[in-house]
Amino acid sequence: MASSSRLPKHNWTKEEEEGLIESLMELVNAGGLRSDNETFRLGYLNQLARMMAFKIPGSNVHASTIDSRIKLLKRMFHSIADMRGPTCSGFRWNDEQKCIVAEKEVFDNWVKSHPAAKGLLNKSFPHYDELSYVFGKDRATGGRVESSADVRSNDSAGYESFAADFAPNTDFQPMYRSRIEHVA
Repeated sequence: MASSSRLPKHNWTKEEEEGLIESLMELVNAGGLRSDNETFRLGYLNQLARMMAFKIPGSNVHASTIDSRIKLLKRMFHSIADMRGPTCSGFRWNDEQKCIVAEKEVFDNWVKSHPAAKGLLNKSFPHYDELSYVFGKDRATGGRVESSADVRSNDSAGYESFAADFAPNTDFQPMYRSRIEHVA
C-alpha cells in the first residue's frame, strides 16, 4: 500500500531528462559537490531541483523525483559500461543508434547474472557519453582496476623524506581501569 506522503509518479519528458543531464554535467564542472570518491555530496539533489526549475520553468521536478531518475540512469549507464568493457565479449556499441547490440542468446545469458541489464538490448541510450563524464569515475572498472598486489602506494620512490621537528606524545591515559575485586 502506497504512503500518502509520496509524490505522484513523474513521467519524464525528453526536455526534462536533457535538462537533468546538462545540470549534472554543470555540477561536475563547477566542483565542490563531489566527494573524494567522485560521488555527489549531500545537498546536490536540491541544487539540481533548483537548476531544473530555472532551466525548465513550469517543470515540477522535486529532489526525490530527481534522485529516482539518477538512480535509474546510473544503473543503466553502469550496465552498458560493463557490457562495453574489455572483459566482456559478444557485445557491440552502435554509436549511430546509441545502443548495445548483441545476439539475443548472448544478451539473455548476460542478464541471468546481471539483472540490471534487462531491457537494454537494442534500446537507445542517447546520453551515454555525457553520463560517462558524470558517473564514469565513481567506481573502478576495466583496465583501471588494481589488485592489492598492483598498488604501489607504499613505494617511496619519487618522494623526498622530511624530518619531523617534534616528538609525538605517546603518553596515553588508559581508557578504562581494571577493577578486579578479591573475594575473601
